[in-house]
Amino acid sequence: MHYLKTSGVLYAYIFSMSIVAYGIILIESPTVKAILFVLNILLYCAVVAALMFKEGMDSVKVLYSNNRLRERIVETGEDIKLKRAEEYATYKGFIFGALAYAPYVLILIVHAILTSINPTLLGAGQIGATLYMVFHAPVGLCFSGAITAGVYYIGLYGMVVVSITAGIFYLLGARKIFKQHERIESYNKSIYGE
Repeated sequence: MHYLKTSGVLYAYIFSMSIVAYGIILIESPTVKAILFVLNILLYCAVVAALMFKEGMDSVKVLYSNNRLRERIVETGEDIKLKRAEEYATYKGFIFGALAYAPYVLILIVHAILTSINPTLLGAGQIGATLYMVFHAPVGLCFSGAITAGVYYIGLYGMVVVSITAGIFYLLGARKIFKQHERIESYNKSIYGE
């Protein structure tokens, strides 16, 4: 559930930035459009970076909290529920980013099936492009007028962008808490000894 909640928030921002991309489409100047599309993607990446940095920090805090609870379980034998799904793991940020793009991948699978039956059935690809317009509109600017069944697959670069951005900033947020914990431990050792 934690994975769906976090990736759902990332998708909600994809959808909101897609609405902005629709507004950008209405601008007449191709140069202004291109600049605004890039700024739109960068703004989305900044939002993902902030969210995932905080998620990385929170997940390490949960890890330390669970470790204390594990020690207590070993000492007392109590049955304490741990928040394992929320614990830090190096791969989680990348998974969150990929899951935010999972609906697009599923839509493209349906699109591939439909176009294999009839090459003129482009509706599923158009739905995917609509839902992920923040990443698809710049591609549409490059391929204006040339809508074929394959043009929708180019939008998958957004999955790479989202996954890498989410993964890197998740790791950076986690690293901040690890460093803080190391400083606290070394400070305590300098005062109290081992």
